[in-house]
Amino acid sequence: MFKKNQSIIYVNFAPYENAGRILDFLNEQFSLVILFSFDFHKLNNKSQSNKITIFKNGEETKSFLLFKLPTPEILLFITLPFIALVIFLNILWYSFKFRREYGKFNYYLTVNAFTAWIGNLLRNFKLVKKTIFWVWIIILRGLRIGGFASPDGHIGVSTNGARTLPIKLYF
Repeated sequence: MFKKNQSIIYVNFAPYENAGRILDFLNEQFSLVILFSFDFHKLNNKSQSNKITIFKNGEETKSFLLFKLPTPEILLFITLPFIALVIFLNILWYSFKFRREYGKFNYYLTVNAFTAWIGNLLRNFKLVKKTIFWVWIIILRGLRIGGFASPDGHIGVSTNGARTLPIKLYF
């Protein structure tokens, strides 16, 4: 499917980094995986989960914490734009930094529309070649349907990750 000597930036939110074993799959398929992991539900939790983890040939080689905006529970909703700005700046800053260190990335994969937009900016800045936006939709009695845009310009639908139906998508 993918060539093992390729690289990917993967952005997700804790604790879903390996949902459906996607991180395991990426580590099997790519020689370099840069994981950006951000808080999701517990934005004001004292434990820090905004971090970057670097995997080379499937092995974790480096991990470090990212800046996290401390947010009191009562101000959580009104501070979301600032939290989004911090996420934006973290991804942008470190992507430029990693570009100098590792070269241009082949792919950028995310599960969030906002971070997919950031991926498109990174593509426009020539930091990544392709942006992939993965979406999960839950319908009918909990049946999960996953949709994705693949690197070759197709979108697909998979039922519980079992099969894909390619449909041409033009950007």
